[in-house]
Amino acid sequence: MLAGMDLSLWPRVRKLFVDWEYRGLEERASSLGLELEKDPCPAGAEPASCQAKDYEENPRVSEAWVYLGMLRLSVKGLARAA
Repeated sequence: MLAGMDLSLWPRVRKLFVDWEYRGLEERASSLGLELEKDPCPAGAEPASCQAKDYEENPRVSEAWVYLGMLRLSVKGLARAA
C-alpha cells in the first residue's frame, strides 16, 4: 500500500485512517512522515467480529463513493476498449 507512494502528489496528507488489517505499516508510515490511525480490534479477535468504523456520518455519502469508484472503473474499461 505505501510502497512507492509519492507524497508530493498529496502535500497536505499527514494522517492515514486504516482498518485493523493494516497492522505492521507503522514503520513505513512513520518513515514517510505520516501518522497511522487504526480502527481498534481486540487482540485475538476474529476478523468477522471486528467492526470497521464508517467515518462518513451520512450513508448516502458512502453510497456515492461506491458509485464514484464503479464509475471510474467503468470509464477506465471503456477507454481501454476504444
